[in-house]
Amino acid sequence: MDKAGDRLVTLANQIALEELAKVRDIKARDLRLAIWLAKEQEIK
Repeated sequence: MDKAGDRLVTLANQIALEELAKVRDIKARDLRLAIWLAKEQEIK
C-alpha cells in the first residue's frame, strides 16, 4: 500500500478507537448512575 493508503488506515483506526472510548465512557457513566440509583432506592 502507498503512504496515503497507510495514513487513511491509521486515521480510520484512530477514529474507531476514539468512538469506542466514547461508548465505553458512556457505559461506565451509566453503570455509576445505575449503582447510585440503586443505593438511593435502598435508602428510601
